[in-house]
Amino acid sequence: MLTPYDFSIITGLRLGGERILVNDSFTSAGLRKLLGLVPSRLRSNNIPLSWLCENIPHCETTAKRARMFMLLFVGTCLCPDLGSTVNLQYLESLRRVGQIWNYDWGGMAYVTLMHFMTQISRRSFSSLSGDPFVWQVRHSLEIWRLVIDNLTINDARCEGYTECERALELNGR
Repeated sequence: MLTPYDFSIITGLRLGGERILVNDSFTSAGLRKLLGLVPSRLRSNNIPLSWLCENIPHCETTAKRARMFMLLFVGTCLCPDLGSTVNLQYLESLRRVGQIWNYDWGGMAYVTLMHFMTQISRRSFSSLSGDPFVWQVRHSLEIWRLVIDNLTINDARCEGYTECERALELNGR
């Protein structure tokens, strides 16, 4: 059995922190304020991950890009679903960019992994497809943490998006 401690050591994710806030009733105006854009293809409050990838470059502020990046991170690593979408309810915890690190994202990833492992053991589906996401989390988290650290330190000065040198190095550029 993979204990929470084991999971934390393997992924580097901290377990514990503030409870992740959710809000299921965002309006178009609220989405525009937080993301800068309103998704055209909303399905039950879910947006396709591909939409996030396509629209991150079109955000006008660093904070809006960080929110889109975090939604992408939640939807691909921390709490992936089989439909390649992410629920907008998590935007509530992304409202204040400087506070993102305080939430229990590690707990979210651990619970998701346990859910998928239970489903596989019950043969509800055959695989997680591709690399198991728990092993992807460590690399993604390192980049995410560097981006968030850079934002919280430099957010007042950031006019446009800048990648920190360590993130570029990790991506092999």
